[in-house]
Amino acid sequence: MTTPNGNIIFNASTGSDTHASGLGPAIAVTLDITTSAGNSTASVSAFPAGSGIGDLVYIPSATGRKFNIIAGANQQAGLMFFDEPWDDSLTDAPAYIGGKRATLDNADSRRLTSGESPQTWIELETDQTITSALGGTSSSTQARIKSSDSSNKTLTISGAGQPMFDTGTFYLRRISTKALDNNDFAYADTTAETTVRASKCIIGDPNYPFENIASGASRCSFDFAESTIQDFVNSSGHIAASSNQFGLNVRSNNCIFKRCGLMYVNGRGPGLHFKNCIFIGTGGDFAYGNYGFYTATNCIFYNYNKVFIGGGFWDYYASNCIFHTVVDPFAYIYGGSSVGGEYWNIFQYNVTGSYTYAAARMDSFIGQPPSSSAFVNLTEDPFVDVENEDFNLNDKIGGGAEVKSALYSV
Repeated sequence: MTTPNGNIIFNASTGSDTHASGLGPAIAVTLDITTSAGNSTASVSAFPAGSGIGDLVYIPSATGRKFNIIAGANQQAGLMFFDEPWDDSLTDAPAYIGGKRATLDNADSRRLTSGESPQTWIELETDQTITSALGGTSSSTQARIKSSDSSNKTLTISGAGQPMFDTGTFYLRRISTKALDNNDFAYADTTAETTVRASKCIIGDPNYPFENIASGASRCSFDFAESTIQDFVNSSGHIAASSNQFGLNVRSNNCIFKRCGLMYVNGRGPGLHFKNCIFIGTGGDFAYGNYGFYTATNCIFYNYNKVFIGGGFWDYYASNCIFHTVVDPFAYIYGGSSVGGEYWNIFQYNVTGSYTYAAARMDSFIGQPPSSSAFVNLTEDPFVDVENEDFNLNDKIGGGAEVKSALYSV
C-alpha cells in the first residue's frame, strides 16, 4: 500500500463535503476520471499541479468506492494507478484531490472511518457532531481521529439509541467526547468486536453523559493513556451494559477515572489492568471480576465501598497503591474457586471495613488482609487536598511522608 502524503483534514467552517478529498493540495484540484469496475487503473483528463502519489482522490458520483489513494501515474498514457480497485465503471466523472472535508457525519465522509479508511489520521480542525455510530462491518476496520493541534477537539454523538463507535478499532488523540441523548460510547454485536485506544482524551462529560462505556453482546476493549474517563454510570450503577459484561477489557496508564459505575467483568479475557491511575468514586463498589485478571500498579482509589470484589477464577495483583476513604479494599464475598492475588506496599487511610473474604476459597495469597506487613495503615491523610482532587503527596508524618519513605511516588 502507498504511504499517504499526510492526514485527512476536516474543517466544519471552511471545508467541503462535495468538492474535496481532504488529503492533497491545500486548495482542492479537479479532474475527470474514467474507471473500470474491478480495476485499480483509471484514465484521467489531467494531472493537476500540486497533486501526486500518496494523495487521496474523491469521486462524488461513484456508488461503490469513492475514495482511493494515488499509487502512481503514467502521464504519457494518461493513466493513474490506485491502491484499491474501483467498484464502478464511470466515464469522465468529476473527481477532486485535496482541500478540506467539512463534516464527519456526511455519508461520504463516513466511508473514511469504515471500509475506505486509508492508513492515516483524520485530523479535526473544528469540533464535529455525528448522528449515528462511526465504524465498519468488520473487526478489522480501523480509523484514526485526532485534533489538529494541542487543544482537544470535541466529538459529539446525538440520536437516541446510537453509540459513538461500532465495530472495528478506533484510535483517538486529543479528542473530547459528549453524548446528547444518553448514548453508549462503544457497541459490539455478536459477530464483531470494538476497540478504542485513546491518548490525551476526555472520555465522557458531566453535563452530557454517556449511558454505558460499552454495550452489545460481544467484546469491547479499551486502551487509555493520559486521559480522563468520567461519568459512566448506567441505571444499574455499572460502567457497562449487562449484555457486554462478559467481554469488558480495560487497560489504562496515567489516567483519571471519575464518577464511574461498577466495572463488572464476567468472562475470560485480558480483564482490567491499571498503572499510574487515580480512581475517584462516589461511594459505591469499584470492580467485580469472575474469570480473568486484575492488576493495579501505582494507583490511588478514593471514596469507594468495596474496591476489588472477586468471584471464581479471578486473580488480583496490586502494588504501590493507596486506598483512601474506602470500606474494603479487597472483598471476596461471592465464593468461587481459584481466587488469588499478590499485594505489595498497600497504603490505607480511612479504611473502615473488616475485609470480607472466604479464606477457604483463596489460593496463593501474599499479604492476606489485614495483618500482613504488606499493608501500611496511615494515621494522616497522605494527599494535599483530596476534596479538590489534588492527589500530590504531602509531607505529614504518618501520611504522605510515610508513603514517600517507602519510595512510592504518585
